Amino acid sequence: MPVCIPSPAVSWVKQHSPVFCRNRRMFGALLGTLKRFKNDEAKQKDKVMYRFPLFYVWVMFLKTR
Repeated sequence: MPVCIPSPAVSWVKQHSPVFCRNRRMFGALLGTLKRFKNDEAKQKDKVMYRFPLFYVWVMFLKTR
């Protein structure tokens, strides 16, 4: 696990570096989860469009109206 070094410019971060490190880890985990969901959604969308092409044409038509 990489060592988290707080910025020297912010005194609060120096005093509460475990909080800063935890927030950074949680933010990274959240971004990773969102990226995974985005990739899974793109794969699923491709499968559904392959199975139901006319349905997606109809949905796109309704969105443009």
